[in-house]
Amino acid sequence: MALQRSRVDGDRLTPEASPSSATADGGAIPTRQELADALLAPADLGDGWNRFPPEDTDLPVYFCSEADRSVYEDWDVYVGMYYPGSGAENRSPMVNQWQMAGEPDEMQDMYDSLATEIETCDGVVEQSPEPGQTRWVLTQVPALGDASIGDSTDSEGFELGDDVDGVASSRRAVILDGQVLMVVAIGEFREASLDAFFTQDDFDQVVTLATQRLPG
Repeated sequence: MALQRSRVDGDRLTPEASPSSATADGGAIPTRQELADALLAPADLGDGWNRFPPEDTDLPVYFCSEADRSVYEDWDVYVGMYYPGSGAENRSPMVNQWQMAGEPDEMQDMYDSLATEIETCDGVVEQSPEPGQTRWVLTQVPALGDASIGDSTDSEGFELGDDVDGVASSRRAVILDGQVLMVVAIGEFREASLDAFFTQDDFDQVVTLATQRLPG
């Protein structure tokens, strides 16, 4: 897979190995190590990408509610990657991935919770000083795993440096695949005059690859 761009070298979680536990139907729940091994890496995105440092815990995506944000506090593994851009381009593309594993019923409940939040946020427009306006919209995602849903956000009305109008955009996919729940989000902050870094095809490729690697 190639995004026809460069990539970033970020920090993957490397938790200690733990023994697999079994689900009610006898299947083994993937361990944290197995989840970590399945995360995307900078080399999957192209030359020039980097991993966010482990201490960088700010989530570079927007949420329409605190309930939506709180869901991201209990994931088993996470990786964030960024592309610093080149030349005079005033932009900062990012790819973020979260995974957790558990009993299928538990993962279904988590998926349903996120899906409800995404559906509730559809069409919401939030006014705030910076960014000045953020809009959430349900968006198409590849039909992967047992269930999938996604949304996109667009924000405007803030400065990206001295006297430079900035915008922010992101796309997020939530994938349920048996005992594993995953979120993949791509996005960027960029100068308002620039076209978006990621296309729909880029997004579909990233989400598809991430799903193909899920353990279990």
